[in-house]
Amino acid sequence: MCLYLNTRGDKMKLLLLVVSVLFSSVVFSDVYKCAENGGTKYQSTPCDKGEIIDLGGDITIQQQQKAKAKLEVELNNRSERRRLHQENRDKERLIRAEESKAYESGQQARQALRANNIEAERLRRKLTSTRRIVH
Repeated sequence: MCLYLNTRGDKMKLLLLVVSVLFSSVVFSDVYKCAENGGTKYQSTPCDKGEIIDLGGDITIQQQQKAKAKLEVELNNRSERRRLHQENRDKERLIRAEESKAYESGQQARQALRANNIEAERLRRKLTSTRRIVH
């Protein structure tokens, strides 16, 4: 039999077929649980006093639907938590911005008050000196 692989797609299909065949034998092999040296070991070949592990079969459509519904609820909850977290961060950012504006306004008001006090003191001195000259 002569196999011609003219295109890259043909080569990829052949590679996928080979990998699938090799992988399927691993997937359908038994798994054994063995107790050795005070520990537990899992392997594909039987051991002296090992037990075969039942990996379970396919799940029913109802189990799939139940798992899908549970996953959707969990994803919705996670999405809602993320949304609330982002909303809180945005609110905190706005609060910090408002606090910063208020602080700057307070600083400007203090500077204006100082300038007014200096000007008032200058005018008071000028008035005092003018009164001395007049008397």
